[in-house]
Amino acid sequence: MVPSFTGDAAGPNIRDFLQILEQVGRIGGWQDSQLIGIAQCKMLGAAHDFAWRDDSITAASTYPEFRALALERFDTEPLSSKVERIRNARRNSGEEARSFVNRVRLLGTATLANSCG
Repeated sequence: MVPSFTGDAAGPNIRDFLQILEQVGRIGGWQDSQLIGIAQCKMLGAAHDFAWRDDSITAASTYPEFRALALERFDTEPLSSKVERIRNARRNSGEEARSFVNRVRLLGTATLANSCG
C-alpha cells in the first residue's frame, strides 16, 4: 500500500509519500518505530542512501523527527510556489464551503509547518 520513494521525479514526491505512509500507519495502528522502519524499507536509490547512511536520519528516534529530516532533504518546492498555491486556491464547482476551507487550511498548515520550524 505504501509506494516506494526514490527521491527523484520517477515516483511520488516526499510529501505524498509521507502522507500515504501516515495514513496506512494510522489504519494499522503503527508506532513511530514502525513508521520509520517502513519508510526506510520503501526508500530506493538516493532516498535509500539517505535513509540508511545519513547520520542525522539514522539517529532519528521519533517519526516527527524523521519526517522533518526527510522533508528538509527531499522537498524541493520553493516556499514561494507553496504560498502561490494557497493564494490561487479557488472553490471548485459543487464543493461545499467547509471542504474548501479545510483544503486551504491543509495547504497552509503543510506550508507553514515545514517552513517555520
